[in-house]
Amino acid sequence: YGVNDLIGSLPLSHGAYFGRIDLRDAFHGVYISPDMQKHMATRVLDDDGNEVLFAWKRLPMGYKQSSGLFGRAVETMVIDARSALKEANLDCSLRSLQDDVIVAGPDEETVNLALTTLINVVR
Repeated sequence: YGVNDLIGSLPLSHGAYFGRIDLRDAFHGVYISPDMQKHMATRVLDDDGNEVLFAWKRLPMGYKQSSGLFGRAVETMVIDARSALKEANLDCSLRSLQDDVIVAGPDEETVNLALTTLINVVR
């Protein structure tokens, strides 16, 4: 699913103005539930040779499932943002691609309002 496919999936009525939010730095902002933390733990030895377990409370880089979990978190956020846009009567389309969320709308003001709504959902 590339950028051309993403833009091609947007309704033509929403193709005049675009906005984007890059969530690249949000990766470590995804909390891990307590029951999942035990699956994302690292064992190390302390200075005395004792085994210590470090459990991640937020999504770690390098864990093979992290990208998929982050993608799911972004998709959940996009679904929530779509609901918020509908409640605010903002006629925009949202699509996500990896760590980017694209907003398309009929005019600049609508897209800016949609981006603000999206930011509020992310918080």
